[in-house]
Formats: sequence, C-alpha cells, structure tokens
Amino acid sequence: MLENIKLSRKVGKAEYKKVKDGLSLKLAALQRQAKDLGVPVIIVFEGWDAAGKGTLINELILPLDPRGFRVYSTLAPTEEEALRPFLWRPWIRTPAKGRLAIFDRSWYRRILNDRVDGAVVGKGLQQSYEDIRSFERQLADDGNVIVKFMLHISKGMQRKRFDKLRKNPATAWRVAQEDLKRHKQYKDYLAAFEDMLAQTDTDVAPWTVVEAHDQRFATLKIFNTLIGAMARGIAAAAQRARKPARPSRRRGFRTA
Repeated sequence: MLENIKLSRKVGKAEYKKVKDGLSLKLAALQRQAKDLGVPVIIVFEGWDAAGKGTLINELILPLDPRGFRVYSTLAPTEEEALRPFLWRPWIRTPAKGRLAIFDRSWYRRILNDRVDGAVVGKGLQQSYEDIRSFERQLADDGNVIVKFMLHISKGMQRKRFDKLRKNPATAWRVAQEDLKRHKQYKDYLAAFEDMLAQTDTDVAPWTVVEAHDQRFATLKIFNTLIGAMARGIAAAAQRARKPARPSRRRGFRTA
C-alpha cells in the first residue's frame, strides 16, 4: 500500500496561502464548538523519522486557543512506566471533555519500535493490536473524536533530510545514532507500518496517510481531514444534546 502512494504531490505557495487562512478560521471555530459541547478530540501523529511531525504539529496549533489543547511527546517509557500496561501512559493523557490532546508519537510505539526491535512478537503482537482496537473503541464510545495521521516519506527523502540536518551545526544534534539505525531498517519499519494500518484502521479511529514530501500539501491535508472529523463529531454531539431524555421506568408504589 505505502509503496504505491504518490509522494510527489505538491501545493504552490500562492494556493497554499489562499486556502490555509480559511482552514485556520474553520479549525478555530470548531475548537470553540467542541468546548461548548464538551467534545474531546484526540489527534495522533505517527510516521517516519524526519517526516516533519513537529513542524506539522506547530502548523496545526497556530490557530488554536492554547488554553484548550495539550501536546504530548511520547518517548521510551521510564523504568517505572515500563512496569505498567503499555496503554496506561496514553490513558492518563486522554483529554477532558471539550479539550484536544495531540500526540507526537503515541501508543503505537509498541507495534512499531518494539516490534522491529524484537521485543513484541507472535501472540504478544496480535494481543497488542487487539488491545489498541479495544482502547480506541472505549474512547470513541465515551465521545472522543479520534484522528490518526501517518506521515509517509520515502527512504531517499529521509536520508536527504538527515544529511541536511547533520550538515548544520545548529541542527546536527537532532539526528541521533538511533535515527540512523532505524533508517537502515526502513524495510522492517515499512512492514510494521503496513500492518499497523491494516490492523488498526477502524470506523471509530481511521488512519489518514499523509504524503509528507511537500510540507504545504501535508499541512492542507491534515487541516482538511481534522476539520471534517471534528465537524462530524460535533454534529453528532449536538444531535445527542437535542434528544429529550427518556422517561424513567421506575415502578411506583401502590397506595391502595
């Protein structure tokens, strides 16, 4: 699937500026509506190293009210966190009603990094998929809007971006040996990403693959996807709010 995606898609600067402002206004309005209706929103960013997750998250939060969201960077678990179930960390970071939680990497680390490193295999891997589907279903049943982005770039583009960062003394620190190791494991991660998409793309928590070679194209796709998902979630919440409460069927006491 991922190998067949056209990564050369681009958006010109003039078109980008024309469209982006309108999308920013829509997103800001939707954030206010979500707050008023108590709709929690979870936004997940996964994808390749050097795919631009940090940059695209920065673009996304610019039009938002900073009081209404929080960004979480998911690193390797601490020794204490590793003793708990792997979904404990994201569970305690789920947003309150009316707020947004943005995950720069997420609970998918278990079926990506841990899988490629050989820490999760066989039945443990299949159980992790099932746990994730159940976790996201519970969140959706509780009213959360879940939007998941997988940022896709080619191996060549990844190497090009790593080389550019390493040539600049101000950004060289951003490329660690672990990043270069994962670059050499591109095929292994490609298989992990393919399985992730196949196993955890559901009606309540769908994946959107974002062609991330061109930042402007990726930004507009992310905005449009999120706006659509939030609009649907808010409309559903508004409809539920309009429904009259069902009368109680409690049995009364006889008086005679």
